[in-house]
Amino acid sequence: MYSGKKKCHTAKVQCIINHHKVILQVDTSIIQMHDFKCKKLTRYLHFV
Repeated sequence: MYSGKKKCHTAKVQCIINHHKVILQVDTSIIQMHDFKCKKLTRYLHFV
C-alpha cells in the first residue's frame, strides 16, 4: 500500500519536472501532448 502511494507521488513529481522542462522549450504542441500523457499517467496510477 505504502510503496504504491510512493510510486504514484514519484511519478507525479517526475511529471511536474518534465512539464517544466517542456515549458522552457516553448513548443505548445509538445506541452499539450505531455500534459495529456501526464494526466493519463496520474489517472492510471490512482487505480493501481
